[in-house]
Amino acid sequence: ASARVAGELRLAAGDEVHRIESLSEASGQPVSLMSAWYPARRFPGLPELLQEGAGTSEILARLGLRDYVRAHSRITTQMPQDDTARLLRQPMTRPLLCVASVDVDLDGHPVKYGETVLCGDRVQLCVSMEDTR
Repeated sequence: ASARVAGELRLAAGDEVHRIESLSEASGQPVSLMSAWYPARRFPGLPELLQEGAGTSEILARLGLRDYVRAHSRITTQMPQDDTARLLRQPMTRPLLCVASVDVDLDGHPVKYGETVLCGDRVQLCVSMEDTR
C-alpha cells in the first residue's frame, strides 16, 4: 500500500493490498473508472474470486464480512490525464467528477478505499443522509 492508501485503510505503508480496477459503461458509453484497494490479509483470494463474476458484496460476505457502510466520501473535480480521457472517450478539456471514499465494517474498521473518476456530463451524483436500513 502507498502511504495514502495505507492511511485510508489504517494499514502500514507497504502492507499488501488488492487493487481492483474497473471501467463502467451506461448505454454503450464509458461513464467511470474506479480503483479500489482492500486489505489483502483480511480478504485473501479476492481478485481471483472477482474473476468468477460474482458481485463484490457477495464475495466479501463469503470472505467473512457481514456488512459494511460508507464512512465518508470526498467529491472533487480534476482535469483528465491522457490515458483517462482516452478510456472514458472524452476530451481532455472536460473536467471529471472525482469521488474518494472509505467503506468500513460495522465495527468501524476500513475494508475498502476507493477512487472513482466520472464523466461529469454523463452522470449525476445524488448524496442522501437518510438511513436506508
